[in-house]
Amino acid sequence: MVGISYGANGILPGDGLSESTAYLIEDLADFDVFANQANAATYWASGVHTKLTCDPDLAGRPYITAIIAPDANSTNEDFDGIPFSGIFDGCGHIISNLTIDTVGADNDCLGLFGGIEGSSAEIKNLNIENINITGGPYSRSLGGLCGYNYEGRISNCYATGSVTGGDHSRYLGGLCGSNIGTISNCYATGSVTCVEYSYCLGGLCGWNRGTISNCYATGTVTGNSRLGGLCGANYGGTITECYATGSVTGGPASHNLGGLCGINLHGAITNCHSSGSVTGGDNSVSLGGLCGDNWDGTITNCFWDTETTGQTTSAGGWAMTTTQLKQETTYIGWNNGAWTINDGNDYPRLLWEGEPDPLITTDYPARTYFGDGISQPFEIVNAADLYCMSRRADDWGKVFVLKANIDMVAIGDYWPVTNFTGSFDGDGYTVNNLTIDATIIGNHSQLGLFGKISDGGDVRNVGLINVNVIGGDYSRSLGGLCGRNNDGEITNCYAAGLVTGRNDSRCLGGLCGKNYRGAITNCYATGSVNGGDGSSDLGGLCGKNEGTITNCFWDVETGGHDNGIGTPKTTTEMQTESTFTDANWDFTVVPLWHMPFQAVGYPMLGWQKDIPGDFTGRYGVYMDDFAILSNAWLSDNTPTANWNEHCDLNGNGVINPGDLKIFAEHWLCN
Repeated sequence: MVGISYGANGILPGDGLSESTAYLIEDLADFDVFANQANAATYWASGVHTKLTCDPDLAGRPYITAIIAPDANSTNEDFDGIPFSGIFDGCGHIISNLTIDTVGADNDCLGLFGGIEGSSAEIKNLNIENINITGGPYSRSLGGLCGYNYEGRISNCYATGSVTGGDHSRYLGGLCGSNIGTISNCYATGSVTCVEYSYCLGGLCGWNRGTISNCYATGTVTGNSRLGGLCGANYGGTITECYATGSVTGGPASHNLGGLCGINLHGAITNCHSSGSVTGGDNSVSLGGLCGDNWDGTITNCFWDTETTGQTTSAGGWAMTTTQLKQETTYIGWNNGAWTINDGNDYPRLLWEGEPDPLITTDYPARTYFGDGISQPFEIVNAADLYCMSRRADDWGKVFVLKANIDMVAIGDYWPVTNFTGSFDGDGYTVNNLTIDATIIGNHSQLGLFGKISDGGDVRNVGLINVNVIGGDYSRSLGGLCGRNNDGEITNCYAAGLVTGRNDSRCLGGLCGKNYRGAITNCYATGSVNGGDGSSDLGGLCGKNEGTITNCFWDVETGGHDNGIGTPKTTTEMQTESTFTDANWDFTVVPLWHMPFQAVGYPMLGWQKDIPGDFTGRYGVYMDDFAILSNAWLSDNTPTANWNEHCDLNGNGVINPGDLKIFAEHWLCN
């Protein structure tokens, strides 16, 4: 390896005290002075300004560690070197042909900068071209610009070339290996490659627990698990206004592969799109067009191309064709000045890229509902209103109230409310015939009327009748009312219908898929819950509970999965008032709850009214109700053998044409 040579006097022009008096790197000798660890206290310290005024070419000078702020100990997960904590302004100049090859040395935190640390640390306006970084087995935190960024800021930078790790390598990105800081207005175009047992690889960043915004990546990503076109693993981090177009490829038995992000764990991803192909080898699992696995994270207003990615589903985001993804109208709510589009011809680009295309101006759809969502709740009166609510992410922190029973039978592409932090009062009304189908909307995780209810979210007094939630393979968090309750409150609600996942699904419940630190009180579920082979955490009421569930019940004869969450009851017990009043449910004179009058059935919320002729308790009048009326025909209350008091609709003590007339007037009502 070629060593580093240093300037004759070892002193750079300037004093580093301000941007205007920054130390200047004017040639390669100056660059060597700056990179010399012996000068770290002078040039790398917090508050010290340095500017690049030349274009250093590092060809023919291979290194075995990061050039600036290398790690001093590769035997642990920490960065143990002297970090860079100053302000480095590349001034738009290029550092080219950097080669780091640590094979045999097995060093970590590789890149131009090994470790960036501190809230005052900043790298900006720096371009790195034709990098070639190669790690050894078990190498970690490799990136074109930096290996490890802790609380620092990286902006207006790019990297091209290749980043390669050995077996068992982790945290590799085209620009940054591990980020716990801020990366904005950056891009990477190089390849990121590892072989067996590698994980957390991304086109821009391998592992993120910080903030990535207004960035993109176009390079290929190849490895084993947790691979993403932009970010391999988003662990509690935030990714906004980003996109990825590079291919993501996993080997045999690879898992968690996504066009944008491999796995999103407790993180937030907003206003992003992806279009690169996503493929795995034999026995690969959890592949998604946008995200491979969304483990309790939030993905809002994101899209992917089902044709170019080769993936029809994802653990977040909404599926679009190539034509749709190139149309401005697809990007509702993206009118924040960050995006441009050549409508009909190209995917959205970031404004700072400088493409001569107009800004995206597509707002959220106009409100169909009345109110201001603050002092006057938004009033949901029909299916169009509920559909509109599902599209208007900027309303999800406000106040809603149902004003009628809502029939969703004509809505096939309902998007679950991704992250609800507002208040939703059903006022005793119901949402009927809601279908959420992953094969239509693409997203197969966090499905329900509400995908996720988060801290501050409050849902109460609403029933779901004939709800049908359909996930896919590797679905996570499906429920009739909500997929995940994350610090929210659910009170006096019920769900009746079907919740279905396919193979290896997790956290499926009749009412709620997963309750994490939330509270669920006085609720019940009567639906069927099913998962495919390898599925786990299935429950008649809630799939998995890490919060509080109080006085809640589920029908053990219809739900089918007793996981110890909620109180299982037989159908007969679920249709007996004392089951609920013994648990202090409100069945008072002006009831919050009441039992059906015309039929044997489950508890109904206060505004729910029996439909004359609904003898089966299905909240409608159908052929099976007619069969019951026919069986009681001409009987009286003496009583005759076939007498049925529920069929005496006019109360005259005889089942006769007067009752048939009332029955016919309500035929097919629901």
